[in-house]
Amino acid sequence: MHRFAQPYFIYLIPMLLAAVLSLRVFIEKWPAPYRIFSALLFATLVIEFGAIIWMWDWHYIFGWNYSDSNIWLYNAGLLVRLILTVWFYHNIIESPRVRKLIRWIGGLALLLLIAVYIGWPHNTFVGYFLLFNTVSILLAVLYFRQLLKNDEVIRLEKDPGVWISIGTLIYSMANLPVFTFIDYLVKTNTKAALDSLYYNDALNILSYTLFLIAFLCKPQPKPLPSSSSSPHY
Repeated sequence: MHRFAQPYFIYLIPMLLAAVLSLRVFIEKWPAPYRIFSALLFATLVIEFGAIIWMWDWHYIFGWNYSDSNIWLYNAGLLVRLILTVWFYHNIIESPRVRKLIRWIGGLALLLLIAVYIGWPHNTFVGYFLLFNTVSILLAVLYFRQLLKNDEVIRLEKDPGVWISIGTLIYSMANLPVFTFIDYLVKTNTKAALDSLYYNDALNILSYTLFLIAFLCKPQPKPLPSSSSSPHY
């Protein structure tokens, strides 16, 4: 375990803290979407630790002689993360029409990821990443659209969904320029590819700090709708 003490793994600290703090959603019986997001945080944490330990030890344990590349594990993990991310936004967004759109988007994206996982070699990450991040950006935008069209007045800084969506949007958008070319960099400039991982770690620290803030807040009770308000679609 002393290997985790290296500065490179500092991004695991906010990831672990956010996951642990998210357990309050079960203790305090928060709405279902936040319990789903807590499951997403723990799934991501397990995938991350699994990928690291596979690279260190698991690829040769029990006499195995597999490659130490953990890209296949990250790619498989994106399937799980996609399901939970789509499920979270499907439940937190109220419009029936938008929910139906999310089901279509999530279903098509999942089928594409499964097809890519089965049909492509597991030495590439770009296709999985671009698809997952594109869907994540779209879902976060749909949540902000709901806030803009909502007649109810809420304190945005105290809304967990706002912090979660900000973290999702920042990470997904800021990483696109780097990970779009990561496979190319691995083949042509290994040092630049490795340096880009520090950029990804910085974004992980930022996004999981925002998720941590989300679970320091608490869902606000919905005010009774006024007689003049009407539902938005």
